Formats: sequence, C-alpha cells, structure tokens
Amino acid sequence: MTTDFTVRPARPADAGRLAELRWTFKQEDHEGRPPAPARPLGEAEHWIRDRLTDGHWLAWVAEVEGEICGHVFLCLVDRMP
Repeated sequence: MTTDFTVRPARPADAGRLAELRWTFKQEDHEGRPPAPARPLGEAEHWIRDRLTDGHWLAWVAEVEGEICGHVFLCLVDRMP
C-alpha cells in the first residue's frame, strides 16, 4: 500500500471513473452475486458529469500514479428557514 497520493478537485472528465467507483462501492453492500445496476454506467457517468459541470456538486478525487482511487462529494443544499 502506498501513502503517495494526490488530492485534487474532480473535473467533468473524471465522471466515467467516478461512476465506476460508485458502482463498486454499491456492490460491496451485497453478499454473493451483486444486483444488476439500476442504471447503466453510461447514464450514471452523464449524470455525474452534469453535476460537476454546473457546480451543483463539489467533489475531490484521490489519485495514485495518475489513477483515481478514491473520491468525496459534497452536495450544497439551501439553508433551511
């Protein structure tokens, strides 16, 4: 395991890898055979790309040797009254 990593803001171009990581995370919730994706990865990629492009989400990725291996997302919500 390496401790050499870089953290940077996520870019819309990262959407494909982020969709893959989210699906991998979802599969870890199931023992045995995981369910089929509720949406195709391409649809999830488009959805993530849109949110990164319009600034609706803030996200950062962790990279090791130029490959994204982790991420964190923040979704801003309106202030409650």
